[in-house]
Amino acid sequence: MEASVNTREETLRTEEPAVFDPFYAEFKLADDLPQWLKLRYDICALLEKLMASKHLLNPADIDISMKAINDRIAAYNIHVPNAYLCKTSITPDNWIEEYEAWQ
Repeated sequence: MEASVNTREETLRTEEPAVFDPFYAEFKLADDLPQWLKLRYDICALLEKLMASKHLLNPADIDISMKAINDRIAAYNIHVPNAYLCKTSITPDNWIEEYEAWQ
């Protein structure tokens, strides 16, 4: 246990002061990502999949995909640490703009 603490301390000491960000360093050393970051990656992947197959899906399938994405966006908005990180739900009218915003 003490060896892992020393390794973490050495990692923090070797960082350049100009690049050092405590928030980033904390996530870099964490064994697992917070729920909101996992949800963000999941939402991005689902939006990427929807964008890639938008011409192949019928409107009903697109609505089902959007519902699944919106459920994850709602969960993401609950877990984000700051209200400024909250995102709006996607609709058939705005989902392409929201896809770009999530990238």
